[in-house]
Amino acid sequence: MTRREVRLHPTRFVALVSALVLAVGFLAATQVFMATESHASQARGALWASRADVVVETHLYHAPDARFDRDTALNDAEALLARDPDVAYYERFSQLAAQVSTGGTLSGVMLNSVVSHPGLQWYPISAGRAPRTAREIMLTTTTARQLGVGLGGTVHLDVVRNATLTVVGLTDQQGWQTAPAYVTMSLLLEADKEFPPPNYQIVADPFAKLATTPFSSGDGIGIVMLVKASDPSTATTLAGRLRREFLQRVILHADPKTAVEVQQEVATSGLGGSSWLGSLVTVSAAMALVVGAITVATTFGILIAQRRRQIGLLRAVGASRGQIARWFLGESLLLGLVGAVLGTPAGVGAAALTSWLVTNSIGYGLVVPWARLGLIAGLGVFAALVAAAVPAWEATRITPLEALAGVSVTGGSGRRPVWHGLTVAALVVAGTATVAVGLRRHGSWPAMTPVVLIAAGVALVGVGVLAAAPLTIAPVLRGVARLARRRPVPALAAATAAHNPIRSGATAAMLILAFGLIVTVQVAAATGSAAAVTRLDERYPADVSLQSAIQEPEPVDMAFGSSPISNRDANGMLVGFSSDALHNVRTTPGVEDAGLFRTSEPVTIIAGLQLTVVFPVMALTPAVQPLLHH
Repeated sequence: MTRREVRLHPTRFVALVSALVLAVGFLAATQVFMATESHASQARGALWASRADVVVETHLYHAPDARFDRDTALNDAEALLARDPDVAYYERFSQLAAQVSTGGTLSGVMLNSVVSHPGLQWYPISAGRAPRTAREIMLTTTTARQLGVGLGGTVHLDVVRNATLTVVGLTDQQGWQTAPAYVTMSLLLEADKEFPPPNYQIVADPFAKLATTPFSSGDGIGIVMLVKASDPSTATTLAGRLRREFLQRVILHADPKTAVEVQQEVATSGLGGSSWLGSLVTVSAAMALVVGAITVATTFGILIAQRRRQIGLLRAVGASRGQIARWFLGESLLLGLVGAVLGTPAGVGAAALTSWLVTNSIGYGLVVPWARLGLIAGLGVFAALVAAAVPAWEATRITPLEALAGVSVTGGSGRRPVWHGLTVAALVVAGTATVAVGLRRHGSWPAMTPVVLIAAGVALVGVGVLAAAPLTIAPVLRGVARLARRRPVPALAAATAAHNPIRSGATAAMLILAFGLIVTVQVAAATGSAAAVTRLDERYPADVSLQSAIQEPEPVDMAFGSSPISNRDANGMLVGFSSDALHNVRTTPGVEDAGLFRTSEPVTIIAGLQLTVVFPVMALTPAVQPLLHH
């Protein structure tokens, strides 16, 4: 009977199958798209290492001898690589965040040094050629379009004084958070020389400037060595042998690693921060599945109303209630399977199309999480069965006389609203209490516990509101009918909708979910952005920092001979701010609070064999600590 109904009356089930296909497809598309984008984002982060087998890392630390240590380590490493028979070729590589402009248009880019060996080149050239001189640049087609330039046009670069570069090439790379641009290493070395003089009175975070120039604390550009092995399968062995040779020859500032290790490190460092957005999208897609389930329930209710006479005839010839229930559940199972089978590949196709046309991430491979897709398909079938359970139970209550007479008899009308109302009240009260507990934020709870409690409470309240729709829709519609009694069409529509509150309530619930879903995404995105700013303000609440006596003034004054000004006191110590400086800052309009702390003269810190750095020592006073950390 199930197969016959679907085969003979397919138009009855179009809305039902469409809802399931959309719900399952949307959920599948979000999972495939997020997995593909995450993989592509990680791959882009270390794309420069994708053609190398070994990467020799160096790090420009915040120390007076950092550039000497970096350059010496690179020279020594090149000397060893040149003599190693397992090394085919090698080349230096660097990155630096910058801004290019033309006219009044400005665009941020990540400068990448081009490589001369084709075996190390990871960037496709769609037009023109790669830069060969220090005054040439290759842009992405998107950046060139934003700046309004083409091949032969010129742009200005901010990291090198008076640098005007000619666009000699274009690349179609897309999907980057900061678009790449390609220049020669000689241009980046010019930028390295123009970095402002480092202030060694300040202790710098070694990882604070990695987004500006990887492998550097910010005093200059970070440089690494890309190495191509004669046999790529020996990359791990080659990296280990080079590391041992470097240690034996006391090359302490260069660290050989396999390119795979570097890519994994970059991918790991890029995770987090926006993971909440993926959770939000997943929850939104799950809500779409709930909407699909409500659509199934509503559609089955309509189908049962259309087939009351058929059901009554079956009951008259001896069909049991169990057979009637199995009939409708069989239909829902079959249609759920059809929806899952059609929706899952449709979602994969939609994700692939979006990754191809919008973000251009399909080039890094389409990532299909098969386990999650199988779970989604199963959830789609389960949702169809659960949604059809109530209509199927309603169908078992149809009697032969009731169906043949065409009269709708609803038993238990007095008790059902009471039971229904108590259930709604319990859900709303439980959800509100859960949200209240989550908002308390007990200090001993894990960080995610309040979020989980609040989300669970909101979900309970939401289910309660949706469940209340059949109870509230009838009074609302009757009120609308009274207001529109002078207009026959609206009055008739409202009265007809109020005649079957369950069906009207289900339709209203779908609209509530649709609007609620849109509002949820908008509010959650705005809240996440505001929370990030608030968190940043909590961690780094100071807005302005002032420094005094960074260095000695010039020892000789051109007009008066020896300089009469000194930043040192009678004991030879740097004086720093004057006694009234803190008061002047605090009384400046717009300043809420300020604090003062001192740093010592730079002292030498021994960190190991032949590893010494020069740093000052800071003593944070109790008045300053609240300004640095809330």
